[in-house]
Amino acid sequence: MEPAVRTRRLTRTFGRLSAVQDVDLDVPAGAVYGFLGRNGAGKTTTIRMLLGLLAPSAGQIEVHGLDALRERRRVACLIGSMVETPGHYDHLSGRSNLALTAGLLGLPRQAVDRALEIVDLAADGDRRVGDYSLGMRQRLGVARALLARPRLLVLDEPTNGLDPRGVRDMRGLLRELPSREGVTVFVSSHALTEIDQIATHVGLMQEGRLVLQAPIEELRQRHRSAIEVDTAQPEEAAAVLRQAGVVVRAEGSRLIVPCREGAPEAAEVNALLVRHGIPVHGLSPGTLRLEALFHDATGDRTDVPVAA
Repeated sequence: MEPAVRTRRLTRTFGRLSAVQDVDLDVPAGAVYGFLGRNGAGKTTTIRMLLGLLAPSAGQIEVHGLDALRERRRVACLIGSMVETPGHYDHLSGRSNLALTAGLLGLPRQAVDRALEIVDLAADGDRRVGDYSLGMRQRLGVARALLARPRLLVLDEPTNGLDPRGVRDMRGLLRELPSREGVTVFVSSHALTEIDQIATHVGLMQEGRLVLQAPIEELRQRHRSAIEVDTAQPEEAAAVLRQAGVVVRAEGSRLIVPCREGAPEAAEVNALLVRHGIPVHGLSPGTLRLEALFHDATGDRTDVPVAA
């Protein structure tokens, strides 16, 4: 099956600044592809090139086998997108907002009803958008992007600013879209915990380059082992381990020691901490989360979370 998105040596420069450099994306059809990186890593520039809003300085883009630079109109018909905060007319209902877009696209009324149903807003379609929560407004933006039945849905930071319920609803929606609607979801985010729960594939950007790309389960299998350390003195314990040359990452009150070549065994970690007078309440095997995989791939050894 042809990939939903394929780029080769995709590059964009602004004067002497290289915002995106030699990016080779491979987004399988039917995937939820999490496009990750810190703010300023080149994610938005890449998305703007995929959407035809910005011309590449060099490289190739294919969307479902079509050359996106030569066949822009045909490719545009395959893509639905929500970039940044979607704009709505607050004095109109959700249904009326979508009807305006549907009219411009020459779509029947049924397309509006279908889109509202997909994002679970059918019961609220006749309410003023000004009375919607932020989560409902975001889902209405996704509904607009789905009106014309695109094969590829591109979303830029869709959970930004949402409360926990809004985040949960958006997560569930994005997970279900490939199987329910046959659409590939390409979602850009710096919130690793969100992508960790919805993505089937990930690509990690750093300083304009794609530093890692793989199915998420393959990444987890590659980095399956870790030691979780439970102690009442996590900061002191982390300092002791780092002083001994052990790579360690803090996740709340827990410490995570990735089991890579040369890393100590659990018994050694325990003995080292006890020797320094730090009580260890428990040691257990664990699976590295996406945040840890990101740090490993980018070489960032700090404990500053990528998620905002």
